[in-house]
Order: sequence, then structure tokens, then C-alpha cells
Amino acid sequence: LDKEGDKAVIKEQLTQLAVEMGCLTGKWLIKFAPDQIAEAFDRVCEAMRQGMLGSAAKRSLEPKDNLHVICVYTRDFRDKGDVHRVLNALRAKGLAPLVGKEQPSNYISPSKSVTYKTDLYTIVGIYMGNPWQLPPTIYQSNSGEFRKYT
Repeated sequence: LDKEGDKAVIKEQLTQLAVEMGCLTGKWLIKFAPDQIAEAFDRVCEAMRQGMLGSAAKRSLEPKDNLHVICVYTRDFRDKGDVHRVLNALRAKGLAPLVGKEQPSNYISPSKSVTYKTDLYTIVGIYMGNPWQLPPTIYQSNSGEFRKYT
């Protein structure tokens, strides 16, 4: 694909496919060093018990490039309000970065930004370096409407 317009069309078609298939879930992807993963996942579990997060969460068992990943799911990637709410809950727990502000003392992630990926992108194999040259994620915590922490 050479044109951004072509990519936009493909993204829209993927969204339509997700709706038709009922595959609307997505997840925030948060990376942690091996010495941080246990504490980070404990915080996620606590937030899940408190009803602060989305529909589910999981963590990697083995690091990749010396980082573990925690996935925190939401039910519908199109519901930007809920996606943002979950991001802000992660920020409140010190698991996702604040933008343009000093990080709170409870912040433990090495990431400057976290990303959000639809499950459909995972199912159809849209990863970094995919042949369609599509970004593998649809939202970033440090961009646009997701910058604001409330």
C-alpha cells in the first residue's frame, strides 16, 4: 500500500468485518521488565476486583526482548469512552504513563506510551512489519483524545 487513503479504507473494512463477526474486543498492551511483572499484574488483578478495568486481563509467561506484556481488555474497541476510562484506571494504578506530566511515585512501567490493539487485528495477523504496512495498533496513550487524564 502506498497511499494513506488505501490504509484508511482497509481499516474501515476491518472494522466492518469485526462488527459482522462480533469480534469487538480489544486490549491495552503494557510492557514491563521481568522484575516488575509480578507487582504489575497484582495491581491489575486488584483493579479488576474493584471493577476499575475492562472485561478481562492476562499476562505473558515469558518475556520477549526482555519485556513482559500485560493485556487489559475492553468489550468494544469502538467505545472510545470506555477504552479511555480503562486507560485512566491503569494510569491511576501506576501502570500506564501520564502524558506531559511527571509520573506519580507508584508508576512502574518502563513505557512512555501504551498501545491498544483490536482482537481482530491479532486474529488476521496484523503485527509489526505486516505486508499491508498497517500499524498493528489503533490507539496510543500519548495521542489525541487519549492524552487527557481525568
